[in-house]
Amino acid sequence: MKLLNINLIYLICILLLVLMIQGCKEKPVAVIYIDKGADRTEDLAAREVRKYIYQRTGELLPVVKLTDGDAITGDAIFVGTVSSELMRSSGHEMIEMGPDDFILKTITSEIGKKLLICGGSNTGTLYAAYHFAEQLGMGFYLDGDVIPDKQVDFVFPVLDIKQSPLFSRRGIQPFHDFPEGPDWWNSEDYKAVLSQLPKLKMNFFGLHTYPEGGVGPEPLTWIGLKEDVNPDGTVKTAYHSRHFTTLNGTWGYKSTKTSDYTFDSDQLFSRDDFGAKYMKNRSPWPAPSDEAQLFNDMGSFLNDVFSFAGKLGIKTCLGTEIPLILPNQLIAQLKEKGTDPEKPETRQQIYEGIFTRIKNTHPADFYWFWTPENWTWSGNKKEDVDRTIRDFDAAIKALGTIKPVFKLATCGWVLGPAGNRALFDQYLPKDIAFSCINRYLGWEPVDPAFAGILAREKWAIPWMEDDPGLSIPQLWVGRMRRDAADAYAYGCNGYLGIHWRTRILSMNVSALAKATWDQSWNPERGKRITSGEVNAYLTRMEDGDNQIRDMQSLDFYQEWCRIQFGPEASDQLSRIFSSLDGVKRKTTSLESGLSNLPRTATWINGPGNLLVNNHPWDSVESQFRFVDEIEKCRPMVSGKGNMERFDYWLNQFRYLRAFGKLACTTGEFELQIKKLASLTDNQKKELVNNKLLPLVKKEAEELKDVHFYLISSITTWGEIGNVTNWQQHIIPLQIRSHADQIKKFTADTSWMKDLYLKDMKDLSRIIVPSSQTIIETGKDFKINLICFNIQPEKATIYWRPLGSKKYEQSDLKRISETYWEAIIPSGKITDDFEYYIQVGKNGEFLYPVTAPGLSHAVVLLKNN
Repeated sequence: MKLLNINLIYLICILLLVLMIQGCKEKPVAVIYIDKGADRTEDLAAREVRKYIYQRTGELLPVVKLTDGDAITGDAIFVGTVSSELMRSSGHEMIEMGPDDFILKTITSEIGKKLLICGGSNTGTLYAAYHFAEQLGMGFYLDGDVIPDKQVDFVFPVLDIKQSPLFSRRGIQPFHDFPEGPDWWNSEDYKAVLSQLPKLKMNFFGLHTYPEGGVGPEPLTWIGLKEDVNPDGTVKTAYHSRHFTTLNGTWGYKSTKTSDYTFDSDQLFSRDDFGAKYMKNRSPWPAPSDEAQLFNDMGSFLNDVFSFAGKLGIKTCLGTEIPLILPNQLIAQLKEKGTDPEKPETRQQIYEGIFTRIKNTHPADFYWFWTPENWTWSGNKKEDVDRTIRDFDAAIKALGTIKPVFKLATCGWVLGPAGNRALFDQYLPKDIAFSCINRYLGWEPVDPAFAGILAREKWAIPWMEDDPGLSIPQLWVGRMRRDAADAYAYGCNGYLGIHWRTRILSMNVSALAKATWDQSWNPERGKRITSGEVNAYLTRMEDGDNQIRDMQSLDFYQEWCRIQFGPEASDQLSRIFSSLDGVKRKTTSLESGLSNLPRTATWINGPGNLLVNNHPWDSVESQFRFVDEIEKCRPMVSGKGNMERFDYWLNQFRYLRAFGKLACTTGEFELQIKKLASLTDNQKKELVNNKLLPLVKKEAEELKDVHFYLISSITTWGEIGNVTNWQQHIIPLQIRSHADQIKKFTADTSWMKDLYLKDMKDLSRIIVPSSQTIIETGKDFKINLICFNIQPEKATIYWRPLGSKKYEQSDLKRISETYWEAIIPSGKITDDFEYYIQVGKNGEFLYPVTAPGLSHAVVLLKNN
């Protein structure tokens, strides 16, 4: 009996010990608190804090709304605005803060530690949350997040950080016209990019609309009379418009079915007229009966996308060129009514129509007017300026009549007319913001005329990439820093970046974003100058006669490489990347040889064409030795995520080298073929058979290498657009013509049949061009998957609420031979979740590559 009692006591003790251990495990290491009156942005900020702590440490902290009378014990993370009851109850004396300012402050008391993640507004609180995530080791870029491969134990953070932006407008200007850019973005792609902007602490998103001409009109902005606008914003009449599809044949791209693509690259596309979903079956132009519907579809599209942007604190902007170029169909319509399209009163009526349609259709914060591109290349005449001022006056009157919620702004390829770039400052009301992109594709610095424009908003817009080099990597960190320094000195309150692609601009976007908050690397930091001080300022910045264009970038690349590839290889890689950044000296002549990174592309009847090199490859190859130096670092990289990111850049640089080698072979062909004119018929045949035909075949082999490395690095629509550039622009214009030039000199032309039909059987992979990290409550989660040289019977998506043990799963839907779509219905999304995709019988292909140990995570944005 005594022994029984002892055993019973022993069992009870064991049971109590087990319960105690379980209780300890269930008790969170800290609790995230939000105010009882927290809105959706503060709620999102708290959810993001929870998500990133979970991804970094494996700890899933509860998010709790603090109500009256709640007692806080233990460690706590407070997320909210400076004016919230939550922050006032923290025991920390709150300081005055601007709307975008934020603090990360740890305070200690007897009952535990508190971390204050506090913003001057709801948006500032969101910035604070993302800055906190960066302290955990996260990296944020336009194409997505970088999460360190290795999780670490949760240690309550001790922080004391306060940040205020240097520019109140900070953002991007994705440019419509080429397949590398937003022409191919669907709503999910827009939202994926928009979700990244607050993480970069950006708050502006602007779009340009091309008018009637070689590429336009584009459907972003409808032009017409307000009598043709319905109360719901739909339009009764319209005109032909379009964005890029593979059947359009614009900007030097030959209209081509994707099924006719070579090097197996047809697998990257789901239809022959590839483009955004709203352009399906609308190439090369929508049918006349479908013209108005395209604008109505685009209106709904922008309402969805711009509304989402507004919920994240992002200001949206769109607009047209000035003087306004009217669509030919609208001109004919006006003339039929006996109306002169050029009269000021007609112009006002047209702007009233434009503004009414926007007001009734979708949100917007700014409407901007772009000075024409030829003003930077060809200058302008007095009548051009007069017509521009006429349109400004008409638009201002229209704005007063329609009273939309948006404001007006200027933009364009120049700030103003030649001779006086600040001229429009004399004519326009001070509530109109002034902006422009840098001249000469960004090779020229920010226009100093900004310094002479006072008492209005001013936004400088550098090029994060230029379109002559749109098919190759471009490293412009030092330029982004220099332009940010100039913009700040000239008194600009806005700093935005123009671009097409996303991932390939990782460093440029990050450098631009960081420079809007911190310029500790800038020797002139904190100084604003007047127009009379510009010359002295430029002398100091450009180091006298040395004509330095770029600021130093090594410290930036040290951090960027550590985040991208891990610490082991970051020191060596950062020195290589920094050495490739920027130009050797200041230039506005666009000399390719002045770029530190070899430029193998240029503008020839469109963007990113092959820059023929007349030097033999043996004399050029040394320019690409950095590729071997980067490759030597590969054994130093550990972790699946780090390796994927390393291989992306390694393959992009291998692609650049293959591009350069092809340029030399093309140059050799063009040198040799010039000899034909002076040769006899027999000599011509001999030259063709012994020199030119082998060179054409060599070009084909080198084209295969180009495609192999490019396709190996595809992760976004930008790289897929680069493939279209090769297939519809570079190859037809410069490579295929070589074969056509010599075929008449060869008796047997069978060599032409399969010249470019080379397969990529050694390359198999899956591609997800973009994925959202934030979705609105009540919306389905959608994601597209491309299977390259894989023929799986099925593909599966696995998802679960953050921290749950069990995954749900469903098969992806097959859209085409190589395209698949995953949809998680909104009804099954009850909380923030993580997911991964598995392809192949044995699950050998995973997205992300770090899954299932580290999957992608999605946070819900509430509707209220």
